[in-house]
Amino acid sequence: MKRAVFIIVISVMAVVLLWSGGGMGLGSTPAVMLQMMDATDITAMEGKATYWGLIREEFLEMAELTSLAEKIVADIGLEEEGVWQKAAEETFHLVDVAGNLPGGLEGRVILQSVPPVPDRGPAPAGRQGATFVLIKLVEKGGRGKVLQAGERMENILKPYEIEGRLTLELMGYLPENCLQETEMSEVEMKNFVRKLLHDFQGEVVESMEGAALVSLTGHTPLIERYLQSGEKKININIALRYDSYRGRTVLRVGVPIISGGY
Repeated sequence: MKRAVFIIVISVMAVVLLWSGGGMGLGSTPAVMLQMMDATDITAMEGKATYWGLIREEFLEMAELTSLAEKIVADIGLEEEGVWQKAAEETFHLVDVAGNLPGGLEGRVILQSVPPVPDRGPAPAGRQGATFVLIKLVEKGGRGKVLQAGERMENILKPYEIEGRLTLELMGYLPENCLQETEMSEVEMKNFVRKLLHDFQGEVVESMEGAALVSLTGHTPLIERYLQSGEKKININIALRYDSYRGRTVLRVGVPIISGGY
């Protein structure tokens, strides 16, 4: 459990340090995402809001890390469930809290603190290690409550001055009578995703296409926030994949990206 959480957070830390963001407000992002699902006659089966980033430029002792976690849990209104998971190792300190939020949302708060790494040279001026936060909200079914909750969470956390990023995601299955009942071909998947992006004034910036998965990352002026990818902006990620277990095709829409697996 502790090792799995540690790996997840370390992966997130790497991403945070590589990305840069754009516009300050999400505006109509939840509405655009829901409209995308509606345009394909898909009812969202799951929604996610993920917020992560650097919260302190120092290595915190367990007591202080726990106190900080308590404040964040209280601020976002997380009703804790079960025992807090904690780990105090030489190379990291970690606090992991799971629970629920009003409206039927599942929530999780993870804080991890790491000391400077001696064999990587001196730390940047003023930095005595680093402390990162990862917050995940999940909604099963529903009509996008988690999207609004994610935006509110980002505003609630502004006093912490976190160098962070928020991603919003929706997932649903194509109706069985929408296209073929069997697995879609690569060409059909590419056409479907590209048309959906085009219908929302989007242009393709990057793509990953194969027989089992098509994922397009692009930019649409309908969404204010963006990430910089080289000289281009990206703010929408649409992926289509055939779920062989369910025998259905699953669509995922992420802003500005899909933060988890497809």
